[in-house]
Amino acid sequence: FDMAGQSVQLVALFIVRTVFSSTTRKCPVATELPQCSNMDEASMSMFHCDELKYGPTCRVNSSIMYPGDLRRFHKISTEKRGVFRIRGGGEQKGDTRIFGLRVPTPSFSLDFGLGMFSKPKQKSVPSERSRKWTLNDTSKAVMIQGFDWASMPDKEQLYASLAKEIPAISEAAINIIWFPPPSSSADPHGYMPGRWYDIPHQLLLKHAIDLASAEGIIGMVDVVLNHRAATRVSNVTGDWTSFESPDWEEWAVVQSDWKCPPYQNTAFCPSNVSSCGAADTGENACFAADLDHTNSRVQNDIIAWLSWLRDELGFRALRFDNTKGYQAAAVARYVSATRPIFSVGEFFDTNRDLLTDWLRRSGGEVGNFDFGLRYKLKDSIKDDDYSPLRDDFFGPMLHYAPGSSVTFLDNHDTAGELHDRFGSPEALEMGYVFLLSHPGVPCVFWVDWLGPLRPIIRQLSQLRLAAGITSVSKWDLVEAGPGLYAGRVGDALAVKLGTRSWSPNHGLPQRSWQSVASGVNWAMWTRIRQP
Repeated sequence: FDMAGQSVQLVALFIVRTVFSSTTRKCPVATELPQCSNMDEASMSMFHCDELKYGPTCRVNSSIMYPGDLRRFHKISTEKRGVFRIRGGGEQKGDTRIFGLRVPTPSFSLDFGLGMFSKPKQKSVPSERSRKWTLNDTSKAVMIQGFDWASMPDKEQLYASLAKEIPAISEAAINIIWFPPPSSSADPHGYMPGRWYDIPHQLLLKHAIDLASAEGIIGMVDVVLNHRAATRVSNVTGDWTSFESPDWEEWAVVQSDWKCPPYQNTAFCPSNVSSCGAADTGENACFAADLDHTNSRVQNDIIAWLSWLRDELGFRALRFDNTKGYQAAAVARYVSATRPIFSVGEFFDTNRDLLTDWLRRSGGEVGNFDFGLRYKLKDSIKDDDYSPLRDDFFGPMLHYAPGSSVTFLDNHDTAGELHDRFGSPEALEMGYVFLLSHPGVPCVFWVDWLGPLRPIIRQLSQLRLAAGITSVSKWDLVEAGPGLYAGRVGDALAVKLGTRSWSPNHGLPQRSWQSVASGVNWAMWTRIRQP
């Protein structure tokens, strides 16, 4: 019956291809596609080649030809009965020929194969790791920034690289991937978006997000809402203030939005145009028109777009770019309306008063990148003096808002145009020892992940998970001074950085801590659990 079923299936494939396909155009075999590099042979034979826009016919493996554009050949997996289905219809570039006659392309669904008459097998229960979006407690989040400044212009290659890295990222107990701004942009990096709904290489991006979610990893999208690059010159302002997708005019641009030198005395929306938007609610960004976040249509269109990114592409977390540029209340409004699993803002400051005010005004549910920790830790490791970590005003947010702190060593800015890398490979290793063992949500940088630091990052992240460390774990700063940082986190972890020696067992009547990891000028212990 199995052989007979296969014969029927092959015959049916030949008939469908002959009847429903009017032209033949080859596409790459699955093994030649970067998205398929990790697939086994069985997965390749089921690959939806229409989703990659290869068609009308596409050789997915060496033996089977599939009809396309929007037609699909896939194995029904819900009941594991060996039934095959071909789907057709939808928007086609030409009509279909049936017996030589040109007719509109039909929609069809064929089920065939003798396996359909066999008894259904019992459904298997998916493992915990295979269930989507398993991060129910965001205090357990560990992030990775899935790009750097150099990789951003080539989105096609970047998305393919991300897809390949997802199994390793999952093994490292990392559960959020931060993706770059996805929309078409006036700059090659994506931070001057124009047409929001125009997503270059959208299918590759969606493929990477889907692979991540299958591993229980959440996709975080970088959204640039402070400003926008217009695609047309406005008849009203005579400047670039006419937008497409969504369509806006000068009413969406704030008043007195000054340009960059040498045009610093020129505004995108000049004062003599009465139809401009309200005054700017934040700092001016001179390189593109700043948006009026008090305008109800702007608000609604932003919420609609964020919802589309969630529902159509699968992004479940948000990173808000340049949140100093507009009011924190707008961030609160967008988060409340779209309910991301996790969200973080880029409020580039180290001042405790300013940060706590922004956290409060943004609704109390949005984190912020901990620039204070980044700079204090960088200086401490460089100078082998950890006194700066005691600074609870310009220093780590861990002192006053650990649950809102997203800790990091480098990002696309510091390692990019700012030319301000955290330090040497040894300094980076010590930095990750601190990040991945302490409160806050740690964020791994893409370049570090792809380099020789990957094994230690994986080890430290797995130790964090095993020790039960979260973003709100108790932090006991034991010592921070010349040559030594020593701290305890929660009830299970002790950490030492610096050239001086230290042990959590010192002065105890019996040994209560065991060493689990160490390196140049750092060590880590876990508490010994008594039987």
